[in-house]
Amino acid sequence: MPLSKRIMAVGASAELAKATNGQFANLPAGVGTTQAGATAISADINVIVTSSAGNTAFILPNDAITSDSLDIMTASGITASALIYPPVGGTINGGGTNASITMAAGTSATFWCTANLTWLTNPKTPS
Repeated sequence: MPLSKRIMAVGASAELAKATNGQFANLPAGVGTTQAGATAISADINVIVTSSAGNTAFILPNDAITSDSLDIMTASGITASALIYPPVGGTINGGGTNASITMAAGTSATFWCTANLTWLTNPKTPS
């Protein structure tokens, strides 16, 4: 039985079960190659299933609070590396403001919000 059903079986609400279990998303292709208009990442566990030349941009949420985390994985069959951008005005791993990091096919990383608009990854270079 999936974890969320076991949590609800003891009387917890569906909302509490989702919050405890996390949300999963298969992300469609990114939009463009820049931060503007990039596909939003918002689930706890995200799998980039399509990424092709010219459509590789994804953006982290701008409403994350300190200690929020999310996982991003790329499918081994994507044909172009994904570009992961911080929210506007943000940074990833101490890089430049609004600078992306690259995730090649078949890689994964956990992203942590450590302060307002500040994100770190583990591993530092997605692998």
